[in-house]
Amino acid sequence: MGKFSLFAINFVFLLLLLAPALFAGAKWQNPVYFPAEIVGKPIESLSYAYVLTDSGHVYSLSLSQGSSKVAFTLAGGAHSPPAKGEGSIIAGSDAGQIEAHSLSDTKLLWKYPKESQFSFEKEFQNLSLRYLDASGGEVYAVFKDRLIVLNEKDGKVLFDSPLADGQSARAHGGGVFVIDGTQLISFSKLGKILWKANVGPTFNTRPSYDKASSRVYIASTNSLLLAFDASTGTLKYNYRTNGWPMSTPAPAGNALLLGTNEGKVIALSQYDGSLLWESDVGGAVWSEPEIFEKNSKKIAVYGTNANSAVAIDTSNGQILFQYPLSGWGMSPSIADEGRTIIAPARDASIIAISINPICTIDSPKSGELIGQEAEIEGRAFSFDGVKSVQLKINNKPLPPLQLQGKGEFSYPLDLSSEPLTAVQLQCIATDFNGLVEQDMRGYKQMPILSLDAAKISMSAAAVPNSLEKGERFTLYIRNADGEDLQNLLIDYLGEKQEASSPLALYAPKDAGTYDIIAKKAGYEEATAQIRVTSDLGVLPAVGAIIAVLLIAIIAIFIKKSRSKKIKRVY
Repeated sequence: MGKFSLFAINFVFLLLLLAPALFAGAKWQNPVYFPAEIVGKPIESLSYAYVLTDSGHVYSLSLSQGSSKVAFTLAGGAHSPPAKGEGSIIAGSDAGQIEAHSLSDTKLLWKYPKESQFSFEKEFQNLSLRYLDASGGEVYAVFKDRLIVLNEKDGKVLFDSPLADGQSARAHGGGVFVIDGTQLISFSKLGKILWKANVGPTFNTRPSYDKASSRVYIASTNSLLLAFDASTGTLKYNYRTNGWPMSTPAPAGNALLLGTNEGKVIALSQYDGSLLWESDVGGAVWSEPEIFEKNSKKIAVYGTNANSAVAIDTSNGQILFQYPLSGWGMSPSIADEGRTIIAPARDASIIAISINPICTIDSPKSGELIGQEAEIEGRAFSFDGVKSVQLKINNKPLPPLQLQGKGEFSYPLDLSSEPLTAVQLQCIATDFNGLVEQDMRGYKQMPILSLDAAKISMSAAAVPNSLEKGERFTLYIRNADGEDLQNLLIDYLGEKQEASSPLALYAPKDAGTYDIIAKKAGYEEATAQIRVTSDLGVLPAVGAIIAVLLIAIIAIFIKKSRSKKIKRVY
């Protein structure tokens, strides 16, 4: 073998050794699918995540390989999320039997009740397990009719207390907050009831506790966020949301985050409940977020029913990236010291998203119909800063792009040389350390159908279109399928702004007819018209009233004058 061949072999071997350091990105070739729906957050532990399905199976999922196998099976189906203890994973079946297994090797530590004491039919009828949580060496099990607290080490009962309609719990080391029907109850570690508060109905949420501010928070389905003093149960403040709060409130430093069914994540001041910022994530937020901190940046990750996992900078509400999922996003977990998101979806799938660096395409959306002239827009993120982004069209690279403010980029597309079929778009980020993003699953290759060389039509409508001065109205810009369009340029009253449909606007203060022009790359221009009515129509009526009053006053004056003259004559 020649020296050159030996050098080539050694060079290739060196590249293979360096590959993990040079590239960042997805660790799995394909998403992992489970045979039943996923329940709760995956429980992460070093190189594994544990996933509970509603069939009662708990799977161990290799974070490096993406392979899974059954770790243990519960006594029946399960709908209560699993809990992570101090070295154990705790899961329970609907029938009421709870198991604790070692996080390191999934060996059984204990069962409650013990096998000899457990009757499936009896427990299923009387003890419907609703929620599990663990903290401070205790396991808190919320059943429909009672709260049972177990020692995490051996499963022995520490105390139990009756409940009317147990819903969910939040353990906090010194005790637990429990939702019981429409009440929030604070229990001490020894099972003593400290206080109760009425909170109204809740759905899909549980209490949230912040030790620093000594506050406990509840999202109620009557569109209220309630903040209580954790020690006394005194209501500190409430905040009324525009939408239905659907996610568990999440403290993040001085902010309190809340997701709604309107596709918003809002941040309130923990101190007084004032609004700090609001972000539109494009779909209802049902999931409980995962919040982590890295490089002095605190990040919240949500799953949305827009089939995405979205990461938000909690200091200002900036969306750092939004990654497509194959189904509704559920509650995610963070692994690998904040470098990997374990993202489950409602279609029983899980993917691992490497976020250092990561690039996502915001527009056009996957499956959107565009013309041969379009514009690609997106954003890129890395803890160490993004140096550049490279776009690919049908796997053909374009020159690297420099990012604009807030990690965003835009690039005009000329697809005239591409076949009028599905067009594949992709973006790849590189950080300042030379880490290059990889997308092994191909999730970010977005099929875009180009109809023909002509631009695509879109419609514009103002509702209502007959308005009074200063009246609020809504502008809708939609494609031929009736879908609202994003990333539009709106020209109204001589001012241009970037916006998405639907858009709230206000009528001008002068009467007349006004045009609103909407533009979007690859689309024909669309115009909506509004008519602002004059309030001059009320003037004649007002004038008539004034005239009548004047005539009456004059008549009274004349009558008095005549009366005085008659008196003088006599």
